[in-house]
Amino acid sequence: MLAHMVHAEPTQAEQIPLTPFDARVQLAKAAESDERFKIYRSAMLRQTGRRLARTMRSCIAASPKPEPEQKTVVLIADINPMGKASAVEVKPENAIAKCYASGFSALSYPRPPAYFGRPGFPVTIKIRIMP
Repeated sequence: MLAHMVHAEPTQAEQIPLTPFDARVQLAKAAESDERFKIYRSAMLRQTGRRLARTMRSCIAASPKPEPEQKTVVLIADINPMGKASAVEVKPENAIAKCYASGFSALSYPRPPAYFGRPGFPVTIKIRIMP
């Protein structure tokens, strides 16, 4: 009896496991694209958009210029039921990104909708740093 072994090449997703950060980004993007939750992102940005823009400008002014490969920053956070940011992370971690994360954490946000048994509503922001 001859058994055939089939060797399948792993897909790209199988080759590179998601980091916890990347998994959180994907979760937040899924929430953003879900029609049931789009209104929350709009409300969040309406309430805090100007303050976040001011925070970014002050962080850029106060921090050393980032390396070219660090000019795009991704922030991920959970907004808890009281409208406070928690579990805030940024990548890459440079001075501007850390400053922005601190400013993001200090703000109050609209109370989010419940999100599938999670303790907070996942949000992500991609920031392009322009001097």
